[in-house]
Amino acid sequence: MVEPRSVILHQPVTVAGVTYRSLKLAVHGLRDFEAADEVERSGGGETACAIALFASMADLPTDVLAELDWQDFQRVAHEANELMKAEAFEHSKTALGVSPTPTRH
Repeated sequence: MVEPRSVILHQPVTVAGVTYRSLKLAVHGLRDFEAADEVERSGGGETACAIALFASMADLPTDVLAELDWQDFQRVAHEANELMKAEAFEHSKTALGVSPTPTRH
């Protein structure tokens, strides 16, 4: 399993009286992608799907991600992408039977 990634926001956002200064992203399996798919099925565009995906990865309401400024949104997108690539790499090693940690002989 890949460690979650934290993103410190340059512009904190306040939603429903709660101020968010950082987000912690983690991969929760297909649940994250299902959130984006649901938005797409209801007619949402690419940005709305990305917001749903990142919100699921951060375990936060979509309203929080929708309030991010562009710079913070890009940083979240970058970290989410890096996290998903790392998770895919870990899964590919497992599928190939490669030990996730090196062993000494």
